[in-house]
Amino acid sequence: MIDPAHIAPSISRPIRKPVGITKGPGESTHEYTFVSRDDAQELKNGEYVYYELSEPDESGLTRLDGASAFTRRVLGRIIKRVPLKLYPDTFLAEPEISPAQVAAMVGYDARANELFELHVAIMGYYEQATGSFINPWIPPQSGKQIFLADDEMLATILSRKRAGQNGSATIGSLLTRAPEAVPIVLSVKDLVSSKGPGEYPSCHHCQYRRRQELPRQRHHRRTHAAL
Repeated sequence: MIDPAHIAPSISRPIRKPVGITKGPGESTHEYTFVSRDDAQELKNGEYVYYELSEPDESGLTRLDGASAFTRRVLGRIIKRVPLKLYPDTFLAEPEISPAQVAAMVGYDARANELFELHVAIMGYYEQATGSFINPWIPPQSGKQIFLADDEMLATILSRKRAGQNGSATIGSLLTRAPEAVPIVLSVKDLVSSKGPGEYPSCHHCQYRRRQELPRQRHHRRTHAAL
């Protein structure tokens, strides 16, 4: 008999839920496509997703279950969203009636019209040692699960500094996420090297909403206006 008191409690971890399945290669060598219902309406253009790439370690050893020693997350950015199937035109004839209601009355499978094909540009997996992305130069296999990149992952790899770190400056947050969910933090040196008081350095691989300008910049503009 196993004493329940000696069983270590399991650590609660958030369950990663796939948002789609890989369909195949995209229009270029660094793109792929995947299919999703996107019921949560979160796979917008510019959003970040990833697939997992399993690789053996340097010794080439694998675990007893056959899985490789570690897994890399290959990040990509959605660049195109195309519906795979639309409602018949006759379902759209009456603006006052929802197409879903018409579909239900005639026994039409409405969920079949909620499939989208999403095109993703591969950025690569993040190499912590070099602070850069490495492209695996091969698209994921058909049928592979695609995951939505979480806020913590993006905050780590899209910013050159961490919030609150010495020499850091938070210039805004990622545009595709909730405000302040993924802060974009750069080095103060990048801000000093910008061309003018109203200009911000660019963030590679991302679009962000700018924070309110620094007090020094606002003072500069008021002084200029007074002159």
